Amino acid sequence: MEEAAATEMRALGQVFAHATAFADTMLLKLAVQLGLADIIHAHTQKNPEGITLTQLAKSLPLDQVNINNLSRIMGCMVRMGLFSMSTTSQGQEDLFKPTHSSEFILKDGKKSILPLIMPVMQEWAISPWHFLDVALDGNKKNLTPFEKKHGCKLWEAFSKQPMMGMMFYEAMKAETMALIPEVIKVCEVTFQRIGSLIDVGGATGIGASSIAAQFPHVKCSVLDRPDVVALAKFAGCPNVEFLAGDMFTSIPHADALLLKKILHDWGDDECLKILQRCKETLPKGGGTVIIVEAVMDKEMDGDDAWSRVKMANDMGMMVFTGGKERTAEEWKVLLASAGFDIYKITPIMVGHSVIEAHPLP
Repeated sequence: MEEAAATEMRALGQVFAHATAFADTMLLKLAVQLGLADIIHAHTQKNPEGITLTQLAKSLPLDQVNINNLSRIMGCMVRMGLFSMSTTSQGQEDLFKPTHSSEFILKDGKKSILPLIMPVMQEWAISPWHFLDVALDGNKKNLTPFEKKHGCKLWEAFSKQPMMGMMFYEAMKAETMALIPEVIKVCEVTFQRIGSLIDVGGATGIGASSIAAQFPHVKCSVLDRPDVVALAKFAGCPNVEFLAGDMFTSIPHADALLLKKILHDWGDDECLKILQRCKETLPKGGGTVIIVEAVMDKEMDGDDAWSRVKMANDMGMMVFTGGKERTAEEWKVLLASAGFDIYKITPIMVGHSVIEAHPLP
């Protein structure tokens, strides 16, 4: 009986933990807004023992601080692993120090991922999740929870709300800067043998510019929507040509096409159209399409942090664009349907993979 009761309590606790998981998101957002990691890191550079609660309160960008609430908030952040806590040698005050996790939320840190995580913690990004049931309505296949909440598709919202769009493109820029060096390592042989490449949906050209810098013999171009291209021309990528167009209609000729985090925005039918346009433009009997995406595991471990991130990202695509993340088998089927054969799938950083595929004769 005791074992059964313990099992039931664990199950009950799990449900409550899921119901209140938003608290961690809001605490993380607060830590970033207040610059807590920056304050604590800077202080411990001079005082390795750590920063006291009183010292931390004086460093906050607030006229007056509720010290009791600050203590409770810091206690929660310690349990989240954002900071560590000990006591002074006299045992009178708590001391807070950085952790490995806090390095990732420094505003100017080399490891900072703030551009990637801040957009998803905004009200405009969280509120559509309240309409997740819309994704199940078979009579509204083209309506996403985001569109239900905001009255327009994600891409339209970026034009209507520049701040939203700016945050998104900053996130994409940061992600590209992290992923492209890995892509270059994996595809070095391909880049050495080709003469031209188009980064489909390449936005400001950061990725294409990085490839052009390392392989100057490759003519690199970016194909994107006219409104994106109009802004991208000011991004400072002189070694990249920007082409305004629609990837669903036609893609200019190139020896290789790069689709980085593009296909997960779309359902299978839309992806099939994009890949068919890719096949039409690649050289007959040759050419390569390079896809950079997350590759989902068939079985997910709910206790593993990265598995939870992958699952959340998959649900996020459902909410924001109606797209999806895919397993290796799903990628194989999708590419085969469009007339491609997968050459290889190479895992790279944080759950992403490089998928290289060639058009079938």
